[in-house]
Amino acid sequence: MNIFHCLFWIKDNMVVSMLYEPNGLNIIKIRGRKAVTLTDAFWDEWREYAGMCSGDKTDICLIYDKKTMPDEQLLSTQCESADCIWSRTKIEEALKMIEITEPTEIRDENGMLLVKAGCFMNVKKEDIVLMTACYRKSDKNAEKTDLSEPQMTGFLKHYHEELLKYKKGYERGMRKK
Repeated sequence: MNIFHCLFWIKDNMVVSMLYEPNGLNIIKIRGRKAVTLTDAFWDEWREYAGMCSGDKTDICLIYDKKTMPDEQLLSTQCESADCIWSRTKIEEALKMIEITEPTEIRDENGMLLVKAGCFMNVKKEDIVLMTACYRKSDKNAEKTDLSEPQMTGFLKHYHEELLKYKKGYERGMRKK
């Protein structure tokens, strides 16, 4: 049994499909093309090009502009959560291969921003392409943060230290009165 870790970028009814293999991400060219039209026959054609056999499992990441789901046969082959690999980092890696030029925000199903791609210079908010990523998150690649101490950027850290100095000076002044 093989697990096919696949990402589908679906925009304007065109699909770019990728497989994550031991040597990294690879775009699957269907009929010699990187992007193909999403039709009812696409999912069967994709299984054939990917080399799926009966008993194989899938770990699917869908990134779409309009809600789209794979066919039932592909959904029924989902692997266990422990075998999922998709994370924000893996999605960023995949997006670099797609060569997105339009200003694009990819959000999860809850609306949280995952990744920005493309050029955002002098862009109006209404010109930003909004995409949704639907995937089962990987536990293995989860980014761990220590929530006991807040994480600060250098900018915030500098001003936080300045405020602490000001607070100490203020407290000393109050004791003298």
